[in-house]
Amino acid sequence: MNQIILLSILAGFMFSIGGAAYKIGANGNVRPIQCAVFLSIAGTLGFGLIGWNEWSLCTLPVILIGALIGFTQYWVIVFLRWALQLGPLSPSWCAVSLGFIPVIIYSALSCGEKISVFQLFSILATIGAIISASFCSGGNKVESSWKQKICYCLILILLVVFNSTMSVGLKVASQINLPGTSRTLSDACGNVILSLVYFGIMLCGVIELTVGKKWVFNRYAFWGGALLAIGASSGYGLQLYLVGKASAVTVFALGNTVSILGTALISVLLLREKITLSWYFTIGFSILAILLNR
Repeated sequence: MNQIILLSILAGFMFSIGGAAYKIGANGNVRPIQCAVFLSIAGTLGFGLIGWNEWSLCTLPVILIGALIGFTQYWVIVFLRWALQLGPLSPSWCAVSLGFIPVIIYSALSCGEKISVFQLFSILATIGAIISASFCSGGNKVESSWKQKICYCLILILLVVFNSTMSVGLKVASQINLPGTSRTLSDACGNVILSLVYFGIMLCGVIELTVGKKWVFNRYAFWGGALLAIGASSGYGLQLYLVGKASAVTVFALGNTVSILGTALISVLLLREKITLSWYFTIGFSILAILLNR
């Protein structure tokens, strides 16, 4: 179990690097979807090659799960772009990280997973971190009118809903057996699923950028895309490995909490975002959530 916890923490840290990558790209007027295209190329090829012997086992449910997750993850990136136009990185990334709640609910209702008292308080502490981070506006224009605040709130909610499809999809795949075998879809075709997810994001992204003539090529595009490719692909690869070996609370809640903590620290230390009282609450709740997740 200690190894699982450490790998979940590592996955969260890698995700926080991915979150910072979007902001780095934005500093050079590079859209998040372009950074995601770099990630998707690496993910499509990387997971496709790692799972080269899994393609022969590919079934319709595998294709449907991969395609659905890929489409919804594309919209996560669109919503993230809008959120970054209205506010700083921290609250946007916290909304992305809140996507673990639906998979915990699904796992408890459909998979019979138990949530301990400590883990329940860990979830509450994570929600506290997210709420605190949402107040870290740092003087952005999101504070200028109630209309913008409501719009910003709706975008954050959509980020939560759409981003949860990745964790829920992987969990569903870990509960369905490959026809005629005792192996689950995530075990038999997990790399294929992720390859299809990234291909879907790449296809949608290339179409959007090409039709809209929004490609930007500069050093921010390179570093943003490279860091996102390293961070997100490593994070999802670790979660794919862990999803059938531990509860959703450990794999997704703990990983996302570390992602919140890491992004908050990177935002201040490297991206020079303003330190506020809400930022300290975010750090405190995140550390508390990590300590209670057992």
